[in-house]
Amino acid sequence: MNWTNFLSSPWPYLTTTALAVLIGWYVWKQPLRPGTRYFRWLVCIWFIWSVVAALHNLTPSLSIRYVLWVVQGICPLLGPPLVLMIVLEYTGNEKWLARRSLNLLFLPALLGVVLSVFWPNAIGTIENHSGFQVFVGSNLVRWGFYAYFVAVMLSTTIVLFACLLRSPAFWAPLSLLILGRIIPIIGYLVPNPQQLSVPPIQTGLLFLDITIVLYFVALYSFQILRISPVARDTVISRMPYSLLVLDAENRLVDFNASAQTLPGVPGKLTRRQPISQQLPGWWNQLVPLVGPEIIFRDVEFSNDTDTRIFHVTSLPLLQVSGRLVGQAFLLEDVTMARQAEQQQAQAQQAMATLQERDLLARELHDELAQELALINLQAQLASDLLEMGQTEQARTQLQLLAKEARQAQVDVRGEISKLLHSMTTGEGFHGALRRFIHTFQETHGIAAEFILPQNQTSISFKPSTEVQLLRIIQEAFTNIRKHSQATRVRIVLTKGPECAELTVEDNGIGFESDRLPAVRQTYGLGIMSERAKEFNGRIEINSRPGEGTKITVLIPTNDKR
Repeated sequence: MNWTNFLSSPWPYLTTTALAVLIGWYVWKQPLRPGTRYFRWLVCIWFIWSVVAALHNLTPSLSIRYVLWVVQGICPLLGPPLVLMIVLEYTGNEKWLARRSLNLLFLPALLGVVLSVFWPNAIGTIENHSGFQVFVGSNLVRWGFYAYFVAVMLSTTIVLFACLLRSPAFWAPLSLLILGRIIPIIGYLVPNPQQLSVPPIQTGLLFLDITIVLYFVALYSFQILRISPVARDTVISRMPYSLLVLDAENRLVDFNASAQTLPGVPGKLTRRQPISQQLPGWWNQLVPLVGPEIIFRDVEFSNDTDTRIFHVTSLPLLQVSGRLVGQAFLLEDVTMARQAEQQQAQAQQAMATLQERDLLARELHDELAQELALINLQAQLASDLLEMGQTEQARTQLQLLAKEARQAQVDVRGEISKLLHSMTTGEGFHGALRRFIHTFQETHGIAAEFILPQNQTSISFKPSTEVQLLRIIQEAFTNIRKHSQATRVRIVLTKGPECAELTVEDNGIGFESDRLPAVRQTYGLGIMSERAKEFNGRIEINSRPGEGTKITVLIPTNDKR
């Protein structure tokens, strides 16, 4: 083959142009992967260089050929930094892609443009090679170009070798990238400029063809996070969950067989298409879950026949540098499980309601049974006295009867007040307690206050525990009203590392500690203890005659029930 005629014809460069168009067309249709953003720009430079090289061999004008020669010199100055940027992004070293570093990388290309415009004689001369007039760069420009090219090439190769040592499983694509860095050096150093019928820089384009093809194969034929086919078949394809994988542009790039059975799928799922078009009903549910954090959430999907509940796990696909390159969704149909949980919760709520009714019934019995029995006895005694003509004694019994009836009325109102002062949505335990204390003060004239330490104003418990605590406090206040003759009562709530303490303390008459078993039955303290057991707590009572009574409720903070 006559290499002089081959290099001086436009066909090898037009062939390169066609190859650049073909690869560029394919690249622009693919989703963005690590390194492909800068690879697109490299293909653009490659296309421009090939067009300019073909025009350089077609035009006879030396002035136009000089301009085209300058452009051919600028293109390889833009290529090495773009290759370095591809490698940095591909290997997860995007932290080095700062604006200052990018400006420094492209500074030689800018310097070449300035020199070609203002000092054209300093950058190159015209030489006669085999009867052809060829533009050749000056020694200073040529060695400066080689030094810059080698420096960037070495930096790129070091990054690739470091990644290869860190991830030897990816030796194939990394080896292609390393080989793609070495071949251009051969294209610039091996040919003898005196034997070329074109500018020496132009032969580098043909070697760049090999580099571009190697990079294309490395970027698009290998996956940097590839899963083995066996693991994919056993873990992904056969798992009962639906898997949807999206790229950075929210296009569906992968899915498993279960995803095809999702409700609302209009037809067969296809890859490389926006998920908003293939699964419009699902996309409205999934788009709030796209982001750099792992999210777990239940979503409902309704159609014409039923409503189903899916537990969705949103997994961001991140590079080592933290860049979000896609999103994976795992969708599990939990409709039956959630229905079972709801039925179990309803059963537990019904059981708790029955237990609460039982305790309330016992409280009402303790409070009212004796009073009603006494009223009945006094009424019968008053009737017998009237039959015997003992009017004064009957009047005394009737007065006692009226007093007991008023006390029973007060007790009934107190029990009703307990039921009315339950926690409502939004107010919480503290709000319900303060509301009860205010009503108690207004009704019975006994001063009451609720004290929280300044650094513990946000103490809270499980809802079931808070309900029992409120009932215990209400029972304690009933005892204070009926038996203690107190004028002041205070509630203090503190929280320690293992348990919280709630104390109800009054300034009443108190009682002997050795009478505690009888007092426990009379004052309803047994019901209070049973309520404390509901949250694995206990009640302690400290009282002396004339010194008031202090009831302490110990509430474990690590109770898992």
